[in-house]
Amino acid sequence: MLRKLITVLLIQVMILSLPSVYATTGFTSNLELKVETSFNTYFFGETINIEIKLTNIGDKPVRIEFPSSQIADCQIYTVIDGKPKDLIYHWSYGRAFLQVITPLTFKPGESKTLLSINWNTGVLSLPHDKPLRLSVKGWAPAINLKLEQSIYLNLIPPIGGVLDIQNHWGEKEIREMLGTGLLKLDNSNRFNPQSPLKRIDFFYALAKVLKLPYVTTPYSPFPDVPANHPYINQILALHARGIIKGYPDGTLRPDTNISRAETAVLVSLSLNLKEELKLTFRDVPSSHWASVPISRVVKAKIFKGYNENIFAPSDPLSRAQASVVLVKIKRITGFE
Repeated sequence: MLRKLITVLLIQVMILSLPSVYATTGFTSNLELKVETSFNTYFFGETINIEIKLTNIGDKPVRIEFPSSQIADCQIYTVIDGKPKDLIYHWSYGRAFLQVITPLTFKPGESKTLLSINWNTGVLSLPHDKPLRLSVKGWAPAINLKLEQSIYLNLIPPIGGVLDIQNHWGEKEIREMLGTGLLKLDNSNRFNPQSPLKRIDFFYALAKVLKLPYVTTPYSPFPDVPANHPYINQILALHARGIIKGYPDGTLRPDTNISRAETAVLVSLSLNLKEELKLTFRDVPSSHWASVPISRVVKAKIFKGYNENIFAPSDPLSRAQASVVLVKIKRITGFE
């Protein structure tokens, strides 16, 4: 079971030695600085690729000249109580740089990588049994660029064997959900991405990413859910908002698999979706009980069919599909 993140790391990305920058065409205010990684969750021992990119978001070319061959730098600190403490990695340390003019020209929409770092987490001299968090920040004062964005990278304890999510189509979202701790590996350290997800596991994760406050009552509204159920707070929170109502016989059936159609209904209600799309799925006619919410989640690009003709509403939602849906909701609500 993954524990909540304990230690925090800070990556500071700095643009160095920029006393003068020239824009021959366009405006440097149309340049956007970003830090990117392949995933937001890694296991100890894996290599993290950190890229610092500059993009021309304007409609005219921009040419800039850096009076240094070292355009960017990267430092990693441990952070205690929200403040940088110990420097544990400095990309430029011990390196020599030629002081030359470095010209860069950006076409409209063009992005260039200023610095690419492959950082091996296995070299960390920190306990590997404690989850870590990385925070990425940076700035480029000479061209009036300031990177306000923070990227949080979860680093979780190593596992044995080969991950069954590697090269999976949903690997990025699965890793992100593992980083939150809302979806977990099994006792064999496998995620089982194609296995169906139980209704109760989706209820729990959904209530969390929606950031719903706890609702407490001395009873359970469902006869098959005891009042001391470990996820009773999440069940009550969803029930209080009309997101889950149970079956006609009053039961919730928490341990059965959740279907794709049921998921569409929950997501549509959770996000109060209203816009609809004319469906082309052969297996979702207008008379289908979930046709409207399916239309809404497809319109919102939170859910999609297997192709233009097949949605498979009765199929169980796989753990990989659930990861993708939950990450999209997570980004809407701002859950971390």
